[in-house]
Amino acid sequence: MYRTLGRWAQLLAVLSASGAGAQTWTLAWARGAGAESCIDGPALARAVEQRLGRAPFGGGNDWTFLLEGLVQKTPTGWSAFVAIRDRNGATLGVREHQSDAAKCAALDEPLALIVTLLIDLSGGSPVTAELRPAAPPPAPVVPVPAPAPAAAPVEPLPVELGVLPTLGVGQLSDATPGLRVEASTRLAHVGATLALEGWWPTRQSLGSGTARLSQVALEVGGCPLHGSAKSFELRACANALAGVLWVQGQGFAVNHSSSSPVVDLGARATVSRAVGADVALTLGLGARAHLLRTRVGFVDEAGEFVSIARGLPLAVDVAAGVTVRLR
Repeated sequence: MYRTLGRWAQLLAVLSASGAGAQTWTLAWARGAGAESCIDGPALARAVEQRLGRAPFGGGNDWTFLLEGLVQKTPTGWSAFVAIRDRNGATLGVREHQSDAAKCAALDEPLALIVTLLIDLSGGSPVTAELRPAAPPPAPVVPVPAPAPAAAPVEPLPVELGVLPTLGVGQLSDATPGLRVEASTRLAHVGATLALEGWWPTRQSLGSGTARLSQVALEVGGCPLHGSAKSFELRACANALAGVLWVQGQGFAVNHSSSSPVVDLGARATVSRAVGADVALTLGLGARAHLLRTRVGFVDEAGEFVSIARGLPLAVDVAAGVTVRLR
């Protein structure tokens, strides 16, 4: 059918050049043997008239162009021949339309449309036949951007809190008990600690008097070495400590109380063994050097200044206790 329409477009160009739009038409239509079920002349004329909204084919001899057609049965289907002639008998064009349909009625609509377009597009009235509108173009496909990958949830930093009784040598004088409360965390393989430690008050006899010493300090540490194996965890930290030493005298010529700053630098190694999902037993060993130690003492009955022994310039301590991981 599409090849036939292309041929009719060529024929329309010939008719337009001949001034066919201002002329009249007549129809001569025949059906061959075996084509009795095909459309006849009057039916074709009515179909064309219905589409054009007027009667294109005149009666009698008052016509300019003759549309002569023949429809017949073929071995494979149906064939229709259409010829256009002028008053002088000259053939302006011959075209053929074929169909492989089982019934000849399949030719009715194509033939009526071809003849209608031929007459209308060559200068007649607008086609009034109801034509099926073309399907609307598909809506443009708007690419939907892939959703951004969800951000991985930020895991909170693990925090461990420990309470560790401590025994130190060189902090105040001789071996001194104390208590250490520390919090630690870890980011990747680097950890940090924050600890508050206090030493049990000790007494030191100086002649007829007695001095009472106590100390509280805050320690901050960084732990570049951190590892674990099975249920054990090892941490090595460098730390700095700042605190206050309180001294109170009794039995001296002049009794007074005083406080002095304490600054130390040191290192601490800690090993922990898990005994539950969030509980571990912890053992720590620390060593520190006293950077700032104010000389303290009292005046005895003889009027001489007596210094309080503060021990070695180095101090060590051992701490053992329980560590709990906070969720």
